[in-house]
Amino acid sequence: MLRSFLKDKRGNLALTSAIALLPMMVAVAAAVDYSQISRHHASLQQALDAAALATGKKLGNFQTPEQLALYSEKFFYSNIGNIDPAAVSFVFDDTNQTDGSTMLLKAQYTYPLVFGGFLTSDTHVLKAESLVKAGNDKLEIALILDNSGSMRHNARIETAKTAAVNLVNQLHTAMAASNHAEPVKFSLVPFAGHVNVGAGNQNASWMDTTGASPIHHENLNWAENPLATYQGDGTWTNAAGEFLTRFTLFDDMDRDGSGAPMAWKGCVESRPYPYFTNDEPAKLSDPETLYIPVFAPDEPDDYDGQREQITQEVIVPGETTGQLYCVEIERSQNKCRRWNDGEDTNIHSTG
Repeated sequence: MLRSFLKDKRGNLALTSAIALLPMMVAVAAAVDYSQISRHHASLQQALDAAALATGKKLGNFQTPEQLALYSEKFFYSNIGNIDPAAVSFVFDDTNQTDGSTMLLKAQYTYPLVFGGFLTSDTHVLKAESLVKAGNDKLEIALILDNSGSMRHNARIETAKTAAVNLVNQLHTAMAASNHAEPVKFSLVPFAGHVNVGAGNQNASWMDTTGASPIHHENLNWAENPLATYQGDGTWTNAAGEFLTRFTLFDDMDRDGSGAPMAWKGCVESRPYPYFTNDEPAKLSDPETLYIPVFAPDEPDDYDGQREQITQEVIVPGETTGQLYCVEIERSQNKCRRWNDGEDTNIHSTG
């Protein structure tokens, strides 16, 4: 009977299948979970790398660590695809940032195993890191502030100064983590036709002391002076062979009747195009690059007494008849730029 049983092969397939079922199920479970783990880990790493690269572009670009962390976190979560955000943790790490240009991003995802508990635990933790190192450029900022006469109205100049101070303070604070000794520099350019360089620079090498600049003799007509001689190179001389310049006019003026010349106060005009838009050094070989002293033509007297100079009768039906007075005159066109009720010339006409 025993010999007959051992030789009987009926039911072999079922028995073999039963014995092989367990390792087959383990293999299938492992294959499914491994595929999912690999796919999610790739998605996690790609999202982290993308966030690191995007944030690296802002590194050192007047961004605080808090701003960088928030930006990188939002960028990361927007790129993780179908991964459950609730199962993901994100870390922005700049604790080892010693040179102001290195940033480490970390992410961890608790993946729920498809066949969790069958052979191992129910979850598997996926980890990813991305390190980015970016250059820290210096910032050189030119503040061009309007300090012309119109800024005296409605506290405009005070508002401009406050805004400039706030900008300087904020950028210095944001660039504090930079690896440069002087990460941000500012220059101040007044938005006006005249800049005071100091009266002591009258004979500086960059000043036009001979009248060679093509704009030096604007508003001047030396040809009407019988003692003036044109030299053919843009300059004029007097009978003694001395150059006639705007400095000559200052020297010849006796403002208070004391006999002493009226001193130049140090103001210069903007250079002709394109030199008023760049920092080309002044050189004698190119007169257009030289700076010329300001000599403004005379203007009508009592310039500030504008209330009596231009007025306009105002008749409003049902209301009292009154009179507007001009508070800002555009003399080149003899019209009012702004009236005392705050309206401009487009609203009220001088007739």
